[in-house]
Amino acid sequence: MKANSNWLAIILALSLSACAVQATEAVQTSNPETQNNEEKDPGTDEIAIYFKKSGTSDKKDPALTKGPMLQSIAARHGLIITFSHIATHGQQMWKLDRKIPHPEAEKLSKEIKASSRLIEHAEPNYHLLRLDPLKSVNIPN
Repeated sequence: MKANSNWLAIILALSLSACAVQATEAVQTSNPETQNNEEKDPGTDEIAIYFKKSGTSDKKDPALTKGPMLQSIAARHGLIITFSHIATHGQQMWKLDRKIPHPEAEKLSKEIKASSRLIEHAEPNYHLLRLDPLKSVNIPN
């Protein structure tokens, strides 16, 4: 009876180790360098666009008048862009379907600006980041 329980324990241990190997292969390993890059650049999912003043198109819905042009540019980058809101200083905030790194967002913004003479300026929305007091440097007075 003791020999049978040993064999049963061995078979159970082998099957559990096989499951553990499959589970570790399925889980993507996290690279510390990738985590550091994410901490430094959390990315953005908004583009701020300043349009030049034009009397007729200002009164219409931005999603209808400017949306198709911006959607075609975003689609070239594998993104979907939708109108979000008009911010305090008159810039239109356009929301991306996912966060992208700031360098990629800057390329997208430059392409958006170059696409139309109606666009005065376009830039990624640089969100304010929380500073960690333990990692920040104190400057003496």
